[in-house]
Amino acid sequence: MEQLNRRQVIPAVIAVCVIACALGFIWLKRLVARKRPAVYGRALRQAVGRGDLGQTEWWLRNGADPNLPAQSSGRLALEVAVVSTRINKREIVALLLDHGADPNVVIPDGRPLIASVILHLSPELVPLFAEAGTDFNQRDKEGRTVLHNAVDSHLRNAAVFAALLEAGADPNLQHKDGTTVLHQVAWQGLGQVSGRVEIMKTLIAHGADPNIKDNRGRTPLAGEVPARLVPLLVEAGSDLAVTDHDGLTPLAWVVQSGKMSKTAIAMIDKGADVNVEDKSGSTPLFWAATHGDVALAKALVAKGASVNHANQRGFTPLHNAAGNFHKETVAYLVAQGAKLDVRNDKGLTPSAYAKTRSDSLTPEKAARKKATSDCPEAPGSR
Repeated sequence: MEQLNRRQVIPAVIAVCVIACALGFIWLKRLVARKRPAVYGRALRQAVGRGDLGQTEWWLRNGADPNLPAQSSGRLALEVAVVSTRINKREIVALLLDHGADPNVVIPDGRPLIASVILHLSPELVPLFAEAGTDFNQRDKEGRTVLHNAVDSHLRNAAVFAALLEAGADPNLQHKDGTTVLHQVAWQGLGQVSGRVEIMKTLIAHGADPNIKDNRGRTPLAGEVPARLVPLLVEAGSDLAVTDHDGLTPLAWVVQSGKMSKTAIAMIDKGADVNVEDKSGSTPLFWAATHGDVALAKALVAKGASVNHANQRGFTPLHNAAGNFHKETVAYLVAQGAKLDVRNDKGLTPSAYAKTRSDSLTPEKAARKKATSDCPEAPGSR
């Protein structure tokens, strides 16, 4: 009886084992199937990062998905290829694009992939992306195009800008604040000018419009623009007489800042109206006097700026210079014929106005000093 039971149990146990093994195999197969994309994707990205063209091709041929991001960083194989690959970069980028890598994918930070890799993009890669259908005018979540991102990233390679423009990037698309890429290049501060000159020339050569206004009504010329960029913008057709929403021309905006004397002089040299009035009736010479900028005052007067123009409150440039205690500016204006007896809306002459501010300087003192000595030299740009 026991022998019979064994004969019955053994087959049953074997059957159970077979079933268990089969189920385990099926489970393992499914597990591998679930894990394989991630494993293959990681292997592909590693091969790409090494610049291993052969391994990259092998993984792609065997089903690795180039559009599968890394689980931790979210990086894509195409992103790795442009940013990290040191050898065979062009060949690997072409291979990934040929195997379906999406050049228009948006990465987790909200930027199009092409914008995220812009600092590492070389001119010879741009045609590959263009052939793969890249939208070079795609915007990020802030409304910036690829060109905007290039400037924001302080890219100084004009050849990359040229390649992007030739591939269809539109230089006149506006950010949500109304600025174009030309605004951005012009307004990146007064330093690092050399690379920006070539970029601006490239943008203008590809149709960038220097008269597009931002949401404040300002063109690229009406901002913190280095003096070397002014001739480029003016020669490209930038209107020196256009006004923003505050009624300021580019020259009026620049002189009010008090820190861009060279830029203002560059505009004056290019024909900016030196007697243009702002909403208060003040001319650029008022602001030069306010800031004590003798060099700018000289440039304005040399081009015909009126030293005795009164604004809506009756102030003249001499009132402003005296009231702000700018001794050299007062002396220069007096030497140029500024009247000492003009009264403002409070009935104050420049001398009286200066006394209300301080007794340390009056135009009369400057006039007496002028009688015995030459007008002081300009102290230079502020």
